[in-house]
Amino acid sequence: MNKAESSVLVLGLGLLIAYTGPDVAIIPAYYGVMFLLAVALLGRQGDLPAPRTYSPTLTDVFDDPVRSASLLLLTGYYPALPWMAYICAGLAIGRLNLSSRRTAVWLLAGGVLLATAAWAVSAALLEAGAALAGSLPLPRSSTPVT
Repeated sequence: MNKAESSVLVLGLGLLIAYTGPDVAIIPAYYGVMFLLAVALLGRQGDLPAPRTYSPTLTDVFDDPVRSASLLLLTGYYPALPWMAYICAGLAIGRLNLSSRRTAVWLLAGGVLLATAAWAVSAALLEAGAALAGSLPLPRSSTPVT
């Protein structure tokens, strides 16, 4: 079984687990999509399988494929496309000489810098959002209060 087939298997497993109706987010389907997208980044190491026209009991995918793709790629609990940044970063870091002290220092410094920048941008956006929310009138309900 190659990497792409494994990814499809994880995706299918995640979609099947969702049939059990748990009250938690099901991440394997999202991982399957992310892993499948990552196969393309690995080059010729894992060729994508030919598309198959059957899939057992994956009703949602067949009933509404556009919505299913949208959920898995963009709007679900763990949308694959935004999370691909982490996959790409992991692949890039994995190709570095991790036994080098210099590489370790650069990774540590870069991580601290990115975390600090993310915190500062988040704080600024939250403050701007709060200021904007405070200056806007409250929306009126179309239904009367009884």
